[in-house]
Amino acid sequence: SQFGRKGRVLPRLVGILVVGSVLVGGSLYYFSGAEFADRLAALTMAAKGGNFSNVGDSSLSNRALLFRRALEMGLDNPLLGVGVDVFRTASIDLSQIGNNSHSNYVEIFASTGLVGVIAYFSMYYFWWVKLVRAKGLLSDPYLRTRYATAVAIAALLLVLDVASVTYYGKLIWIVLAGLIAEASMLSRAAKIVRG
Repeated sequence: SQFGRKGRVLPRLVGILVVGSVLVGGSLYYFSGAEFADRLAALTMAAKGGNFSNVGDSSLSNRALLFRRALEMGLDNPLLGVGVDVFRTASIDLSQIGNNSHSNYVEIFASTGLVGVIAYFSMYYFWWVKLVRAKGLLSDPYLRTRYATAVAIAALLLVLDVASVTYYGKLIWIVLAGLIAEASMLSRAAKIVRG
C-alpha cells in the first residue's frame, strides 16, 4: 500500500518539475527578449526620474493619452457610455497610436457607462465572493491545487485588465466561463467539506 502510494507520487512530482521548468524557462526567454527588456528599462528610468515623456519609448505616454481620452469619454457619458467599440472612431485623432484605451476598466466605462461596468464586472464579483468563501479548501489535499489555480487566474485577470482590452477576445471568454464554472464547483465542494 505504501509502495503503491510512492509509485504514484514520483510521476506526479516529475510532472510538476517539468511543467515548472517549462514555465520558468519560457518566462526567462520572454522577459529577456529585446522589446520587453527595453520597455522595462524605459519604465524603470521613467519611474526613477518621475517623467515619462523623457523616456525613449513613447509607448507609456501614448497609453496614458488613450487612457485619459477613454476616461474623459466615460465621464462625459457616465450612465450608458458612448457605445461598444465607439472609442475607435471617437478617438480618431489618437488612432495613429492605438484604437483602444489599453485598459479594460476605462474602455468598458467609456463604452457602456456605469450600467455596463456593473453588468460586466459583476462576474468578477461573483467568482471572488465564491473563491473567498471557499478558502478553507487550501487545507484539502485534493482541492488545494484547483483552488490556488482559480485564485491565480482570477488575480491575473484583474491585473491584465489594467493594461489591456480583452472583453472582445474569444479566448478570454472561454477563460471567463471556465473560471465561473470552477468557482461554482469549488464553492459547492467547500460547502460539502464544511459539512
